[in-house]
Amino acid sequence: MEDRRPPLDALTSLRFVTALHVFIFHLEAARLVYAPEPFRRLASVGYVGVSWFFVLSGFILAYAYAGRPIVLGHFWRARWRRVYPAYFLALCIATPLFIYVLFYAPAMHDDASLAPMREHVTSFTLAAFVLVHAWIPAAALGVNPVGWSLSAEAFFYFLFPMLLPRLASLSRRTLVYWVLAMAFLSAATALAYVLRAPDGVSDVMFANNDLFWLNVLRFNPLVRLPEFLVGVCGGLLYVRFRAAERWAAPLVSAGLFALFAVVVFEESIPYPLIHNGLMSLPFLAIIYGVALRPWWSRFLEWRAFRRLGEVSYSFFLTHLLVIAVVLRPDGKYRAIPFHEALVCLVVSIILGFVLYRWVEQPFRYRSVSGAGAPAMVTNGH
Repeated sequence: MEDRRPPLDALTSLRFVTALHVFIFHLEAARLVYAPEPFRRLASVGYVGVSWFFVLSGFILAYAYAGRPIVLGHFWRARWRRVYPAYFLALCIATPLFIYVLFYAPAMHDDASLAPMREHVTSFTLAAFVLVHAWIPAAALGVNPVGWSLSAEAFFYFLFPMLLPRLASLSRRTLVYWVLAMAFLSAATALAYVLRAPDGVSDVMFANNDLFWLNVLRFNPLVRLPEFLVGVCGGLLYVRFRAAERWAAPLVSAGLFALFAVVVFEESIPYPLIHNGLMSLPFLAIIYGVALRPWWSRFLEWRAFRRLGEVSYSFFLTHLLVIAVVLRPDGKYRAIPFHEALVCLVVSIILGFVLYRWVEQPFRYRSVSGAGAPAMVTNGH
């Protein structure tokens, strides 16, 4: 039997950093906190966190399963038990809030993106429960808005066992070409949207949730698949042709520099390009570099950081619900003191920990012991 691969604890910790970035983005998007300009610039691109999760998910799955036989039923059952129970419970919590926002929140009555959701509330809610809502542009942000990424992940998990053996047979050079090609495909798709403007809007932003083709670009699982494949190919390169530790600093530095450039020049870069694929290569560089375990990254393996990383998936699922209930109960935009945002963060972490401890963790361990998953922490969400 092949030796077990050790868990990549530093990447687990970075999951929480990314989820925290998404949290502050949602505060900024709701115009809840007036913060210094550098903080607001960083918060305004928090939507790229989902791209990070897609790349990381592909990388970790490749790391966990490369060179090992995959039994389809076992793999899909393990993924379902890992992801769905916490998602289901968060969705049950979100559904009453979703109904309230659609029909009873006066401040939301003029939101054009909610009109089709009111008309198809039952079918869109059912679509969210069966994880197909990301395929429906108007439904992607329904019920629990962050859940669209899980709908995309479900599609990636379905394809992964069929794709991995084919990609694993490729040479190192061909895998590098695949990484570059998939990153280019994501960016080219977004750029084509910008140049052709199929929705008739020349300068779209993250608040344009009622544009059909923009929603296809942002949420459709097939469109987002290249980012996942960047991670899968990167994970295979890591397992089969691992670079020396001395490459860690250049890789992480290059990835962080690209992120810094996007933050600084965000207003000059088309939003669809940042949202889809522009960051997949920089994110892979960071993930690969940290996975090499350089000495300066070892603090990310501390137990406290690991625990936050383990809770990050449940935190990601529930934080927007906490923001809505605690900070925007009437649906109105308003500025709040910093300490209220901090309280909201603490409440979100506590709720995430409860969901992790009593729902996510028990089902995950059951999937590892009973569904044939590799005996290691898979880190992906």
